[in-house]
Amino acid sequence: MSLIVSNELDQFMVAATEGRFDDARAVIGAAPRGGITLDNLPMPSYVAHRGNYNVWPEHTMLAYRSAVAAGANWVEIDCRRLGDDTLVSIHDQTVDGTTDGTGDILNHSALSFKKLRVDTQPNLANGLSEPHAFVSEILGEFANKALIWFEIKNVGSRARVLEEIERFGVAKNMMIVQSFEQGALDVFRAAGYRTCRAYGAYAGAPTPAEILASGDTWVLLDASSVSTAYMDAFRAAGLKVAVYTVNRWNSLPTLAGHYDLMFTDDQFYMEGSARRITDPFSQQTFYHGHKPVNGQAAAGGRGTFYAPASWGISTADSGANWAGALQGWASPIGGLSTVGGGTRLEDVVIDFSIKFIDATAADRFAWIALCQGDLNISVDGAAGTAGSWGYFAVLRKNGTLAIYKIVGDGATSPVALGSIAGTAIADGDTATYRLAVTALDLKIERLDVPTELTVADINYRGAFLYLGVKGASAQFSNVTIAA
Repeated sequence: MSLIVSNELDQFMVAATEGRFDDARAVIGAAPRGGITLDNLPMPSYVAHRGNYNVWPEHTMLAYRSAVAAGANWVEIDCRRLGDDTLVSIHDQTVDGTTDGTGDILNHSALSFKKLRVDTQPNLANGLSEPHAFVSEILGEFANKALIWFEIKNVGSRARVLEEIERFGVAKNMMIVQSFEQGALDVFRAAGYRTCRAYGAYAGAPTPAEILASGDTWVLLDASSVSTAYMDAFRAAGLKVAVYTVNRWNSLPTLAGHYDLMFTDDQFYMEGSARRITDPFSQQTFYHGHKPVNGQAAAGGRGTFYAPASWGISTADSGANWAGALQGWASPIGGLSTVGGGTRLEDVVIDFSIKFIDATAADRFAWIALCQGDLNISVDGAAGTAGSWGYFAVLRKNGTLAIYKIVGDGATSPVALGSIAGTAIADGDTATYRLAVTALDLKIERLDVPTELTVADINYRGAFLYLGVKGASAQFSNVTIAA
């Protein structure tokens, strides 16, 4: 695959995809992981869950190398034992969910397991063919160079894991060993490693006293199922609190000040370190923060890339329904967290082009939205998720432009603010547009055949950008932002 290089982040993604990790690290300017230990780790800290698997094939050396090259302090291992006692990094007990193979991992040897390839669809678009990593590969490359978060997935492997950790000489202040099974951690505490008890809806509800009595120093909590008061109780007892798995900025205000470490599938989006002002579609793969709206996780849910530099959604994937994706490469625009509306993005201009391939009806459309947060949104007449305040502009294939308000109360349908007729767009033709937002109004403008619509509304000023379609095959390109 030939990728086009347009700026530093593009260069990093290209170099990492091609396996040139020294080049990738040099582009970003991230120093090797020297100096960061558990004793001086800046808090709060982020763990690239499964190696940032919103962007890279999960639990692969490509994912781990890319995360560390881009500046991640942690490598996270989900450790399971194969039938021949080989230790590998894979989340599930079977290979069905993440690879092109089938069966229980205990039915695999190192030889057969290495032949499997992580199934990157629909999560990724670049067609990378990568195997799950062996624990020996991970420790051989990252031991004492990056912090290791080591989850024991099956209790029976603990003696074998300790043997491997000691073989690579992993320092006591460079690793945390975690398990949902308390009995899995005893041998690691005895060996002097710091341990973390994990809790989820399926793993009981330990008290701070129980964790302290066991000798664990960390607790891992499901951010979606426990209260911040519960988190605070552990921190008040002197324990460190890690939370999982947080992938939306909308979660941050609630969690702020209540945790020490966060697991996320998209570290650099959540850190806000991957923002740019021009689209990355030339890379032909999903960028940091590219997330489907409305919970669309099936094939095509995040859209498709088209050479040389377009992204879009086809009716083959969405039919007559609406679909779209958060454009995390841009969001939040200007680094402004507009979640909750306390901060407002009041001056922004977004230029973009759309190639309309076909549509299920003449009034079907592409759309662009700016919202205060990065929750699921609705542009289909139904009420969206509570908290998803904002606006979207409808760009119909028949030439009509319209603007709607998204009322983020979870009950009110989008409110029409205005529309104007325009010149129809033929199959295969491209139209160019500009969305401009000020403190007082919003304007959507077609540039190739001059048509514009301005509405006065001051309610919401969000910095999270979405693009999508309803009942149309449309390809977006040349998206640029001035704020």
